[in-house]
Amino acid sequence: MTGDQHDDLDDFVEWTRRYRLKEQESFQPQGAIEQTVLNMIGAYENVVSRANWLCFHQAGPDGVADRERLVPALRRAIEAAGIEDWSIDAFATQFDKVNTARNRLAHMLWVDEVTGDWPNRSLRVVVRGKVGEPKGRGELEWFADGWSRKNTHTVQISEQELYRTLDRLWSLRNSLLKLGRAFSIAAENKARNEAV
Repeated sequence: MTGDQHDDLDDFVEWTRRYRLKEQESFQPQGAIEQTVLNMIGAYENVVSRANWLCFHQAGPDGVADRERLVPALRRAIEAAGIEDWSIDAFATQFDKVNTARNRLAHMLWVDEVTGDWPNRSLRVVVRGKVGEPKGRGELEWFADGWSRKNTHTVQISEQELYRTLDRLWSLRNSLLKLGRAFSIAAENKARNEAV
C-alpha cells in the first residue's frame, strides 16, 4: 500500500467514523424541542432510506426495486430471500407509529408556540390542509362566490412523544441493520448451495 492509498484510507475511516457519530446523534433528543423535531424527521428519513436501499440491493443490478410502500416492499424482499427469523409484522407496527408522528409534522408551515418546561414541553405547529384530510386533499378550496382559500390547522406534539418516536426510530434502524445481515447470510447460503 502506498502512502497516498494509506492517506485515502485514513480519510475514509475518519469520514466513516464522523458519519456514524452524526447518524447516532440524529436519533437523540436535543436541548431545543424544535431541534428534536428536526432530528425526528431526519431519523425517519434515515430509516426509510435504509429500508429502500435494502430493497434496492436485494433486487440486484438487473432487478427492479419496488418503489411502492415501504413495508410491502420489505415483505417481498424478505420472502424472496427466504428469511424466516425476522418479523416484518413487528417492524410494520412500530413503523406505523413513527409514520403517524412524522406525518403530523411533515407539512409544517411554522412553529406557533412552545409551552411548558423541559422535559414536558409541548410544541404547537401550523400545518397545511384540513384536520384529518390526507396530504393534498382539503388544502386548497374554492367557494361558490368565487373566492378561494388555503386551509391550515394546528397540531400539538409533546416532548415525550418526540422522545418515544426517536426511540422507536433507533430500534427500527437497528432492526434494519440486523435484516441487512440476514440478507447477507441468506445470499452466502444460496451461493454455497448453488456451488454444491
